[in-house]
Amino acid sequence: MLKLSKKKKRSLKSNYPLITDKDVNFAFAEAFRVFAVNLRFTFSQKSSRKVIITGSNENMGKTMISTNLSIALAQSGYKVLLIDCDIRKPCVHKLFKDENVIGLTHLLCDESDIKDTIKKSEVENLYYITAGMTSPNPLKLLLSQEMTDLLNNLSKEYDWIILDTPPVNVVSDALILSNNSDGVILVTEEKITEYKEIAKAIEQVKYVNGNLLGIVLNRASNKSSKKYYSYSYGEK
Repeated sequence: MLKLSKKKKRSLKSNYPLITDKDVNFAFAEAFRVFAVNLRFTFSQKSSRKVIITGSNENMGKTMISTNLSIALAQSGYKVLLIDCDIRKPCVHKLFKDENVIGLTHLLCDESDIKDTIKKSEVENLYYITAGMTSPNPLKLLLSQEMTDLLNNLSKEYDWIILDTPPVNVVSDALILSNNSDGVILVTEEKITEYKEIAKAIEQVKYVNGNLLGIVLNRASNKSSKKYYSYSYGEK
């Protein structure tokens, strides 16, 4: 289990800080670097990895986690693609201060070209795809052969593909995509997420034979002021 500092809680909820920000807290940035290192060791034998980031419930900070993890991996020299698969409530474009004009849904509906849809961020090696237009049937798009083919083709180009998905206890989008990924990371929040909610989320991932890689405890309080960050593993 990864614990992210509770410091600047108001900022985390409203401003979505990135580890590339000039005034970012050191402990906050270092937590993501450790996160990236351990994730790399998990898939040390694979040439390309597809990882789903989902929350147990809404407002857990999963998009902030997805984006900063992507940045940390890119800063390590990997070619990374972040895809906003939260078609219902997309947020990735906001963190990059971009517009959600052409994105994933356009690709899946064959309304845009891949070269026009993938955008390069200001971080070297980091690219992203916004969610695109709202779809009346997100599940149908995510379940489509087009989605499978898209991820398979992108895996040949990128070292890491991070999929930002809706909360697993709210809708089943992340569960549907789990068969097209190498693993799932669950985002929770200290003092907000209840144990029964975490247990329910874990059970759902297991039910579809998803590979639960671990849990991120967001906005965690540091027990000791001498520690820059708090980080630990827990059983699934």
